[in-house]
Amino acid sequence: MDHSAWMFVATYPEWLNWIAVGRIRCNGRVSRVRDSEDIDGFALLMDRAPDISIDDDQAFILAKLKPNFRSFQQDVASSNSQELTWLLIEAVDEFIPVSDRGARLIEADAQRAKAKIGPAIFQNAWQSWTSIQKDVRADCRGRTLVKVTGLGEPNLSLIPSQISNYLSGKVSLPNAEKASELRATNAFAWAASFSVFGVLVGEEEKKARTQELGLGEVIRKLRQDFSVKEPVLKDRLLRDIGQKLSDVIKSRLGIDVSILQLVVVFHYADVIASGKDVVLHSLVKDIGEVVMECGPIAGANTAYMIGRAMDDIAVTTLAYASTPLTFSSLVPGKLPCSIDVGNYVVERQQELAEQHANTLKAQAQAQAQADAAAAAIAAAAAAAAATSAAAAMDESLEQESITNILSDVNSPAEPLVENLINTQASELISNSESDGQQMNINATEPAIIIDPKGVVEVSANPDLDIEPLITSATIGDQMSSHDAFSGALFSDTPVQEGQLKAQRSSKTSGSKKRKDNL
Repeated sequence: MDHSAWMFVATYPEWLNWIAVGRIRCNGRVSRVRDSEDIDGFALLMDRAPDISIDDDQAFILAKLKPNFRSFQQDVASSNSQELTWLLIEAVDEFIPVSDRGARLIEADAQRAKAKIGPAIFQNAWQSWTSIQKDVRADCRGRTLVKVTGLGEPNLSLIPSQISNYLSGKVSLPNAEKASELRATNAFAWAASFSVFGVLVGEEEKKARTQELGLGEVIRKLRQDFSVKEPVLKDRLLRDIGQKLSDVIKSRLGIDVSILQLVVVFHYADVIASGKDVVLHSLVKDIGEVVMECGPIAGANTAYMIGRAMDDIAVTTLAYASTPLTFSSLVPGKLPCSIDVGNYVVERQQELAEQHANTLKAQAQAQAQADAAAAAIAAAAAAAAATSAAAAMDESLEQESITNILSDVNSPAEPLVENLINTQASELISNSESDGQQMNINATEPAIIIDPKGVVEVSANPDLDIEPLITSATIGDQMSSHDAFSGALFSDTPVQEGQLKAQRSSKTSGSKKRKDNL
C-alpha cells in the first residue's frame, strides 16, 4: 500500500458473519493508516478492535475500505446513538490478512465465501503490535502473581537489562541447544543459570569456578532428577553454590545478580513450557527461599517473572480464589494451599529459629554432660588424693608413735640402772679382795646377771687378770648379797618408780651398749 487508506479491523468470527450478512456494526472502529510501515497508525487501528486473544494470526482480518466508504454506511434504526452505523460489504476494497501465516489459515474459508484476500502487507506492524500487547499482558500477569502471593511491588530496575532479557525470554539463553537437552529435569535451570554466569564473568572465570565448586558434577546428578514438581531450591548445598556465584558477579562487575533468582525463574518457565502443572506449594517455597536469601524485592521480582510466563487463566484463577469476596460475580474457588509467601517466610524463620534453639540446647546439654563428667573425674581424683593423703598421715602418725615409744625407752632412767649394776659389781669385787680370795675373771667369759625378762652381761676389763681365792662360804655370802640386790632391783620399795620403769624398758639396749664397751 503506497498511500494512506481507511482501514477497518474485524475479528475472525465477525469477518465470517460480515460476509454472510453483508454488513457489520461500526462504531468508531475505522482508522486511517498511512502505509504498510505506519506502526503507530496500525496500532491505533488495532487498539480499537475487540479485546480477544492475539495468540493466533487468524484472530483478526483487516479490511481496506474504498475512499468513499461513507456512502456505504447506514444508520442502525434500533439505536439511539449517532455513532453506531452499519458498514456494508460494498465499502471494502479488499481483505488483508495480518500475516502470511494468517493468510494460510483463512484461505479455505475465503474460497468458500468467494472473498478476495490480498497480500499480508502489515505483517511487520502486526508483529510489533502483538509483541507490545503480549508484553502488556505478561506484565499484568506478573504483577497479579506478586499481589496474590502477598509480596510488595517489584522493582524491575534492579535487574540488569541483559539479565531481564534472559528472564523474559526476549533473548535466547547461552548454549540454548545444550540446555534444551536438559529440559524437564532439575538440571535445566541450574545449567541455564551457570551459562548466564559465564556470559557475565567470562569463560575463564566460569571454568575456574566450575572446578572449584564442582558445577559439572552438580549438573550430572541433576540431569537424572525428574522431580520438577518439588522445590528446585530444596538443596542447601546448591543454594550455597548459587550464593557464591552471585558474590563473584558482585565482586567482579559490581552488580547484583541473584543466581537463585535465575534458577527459580528458569525452572518454572521450563515447567510451564513443558505443559506441566505448576505445584503451588513448591512455588511458594522457592520464592520464599529467594526472599530469605536475597531479600523481599528479589522475591517480588522473581514472582513477577514467573507470573509473566504463566497463562492468563492460571494467574486469574489464583487471584479469584485468593480474594473471593472481591469477585462477587464469580463462584468462589478453593486453593490447594496457602500462596502467601510472607506467611511461609515467617513460618520458615520460626522453624529455623526453633532448630537453632534446639541446636544450642543440645550443645548446652552436651557441654553440661561434659562438665559433669569432668567434675566427676576431678572429684574421683580428689578423693583418691585425699585417701592417699590420709594413708600417708596414718603412716606418719604411726611413725611418730613409734618414735615417742623409743624416746620413752631411751629415757634418763637408763643411767641409774647402769650405775646400780656397776656399784653392785664393785662391791662384789671389794668383798672378794677383803676375804683374801682370788677369782680368775676370764675376759672371754663375762659375768652374767640374771634378769626376769632377759640376760644382762657385765664384762671385766680384758687387760686385768684377777685371781682371788673364793671360798664356798664367801660365795654363799655373795649369792645372798646378789639375791638381796636382785630383790632390791625388782621390788617396788627399795627403788623409786621411775627407775623401775627405765629398767624394764631398756634391758635390751643396755645389754647391747655394755657389749660394745667390753
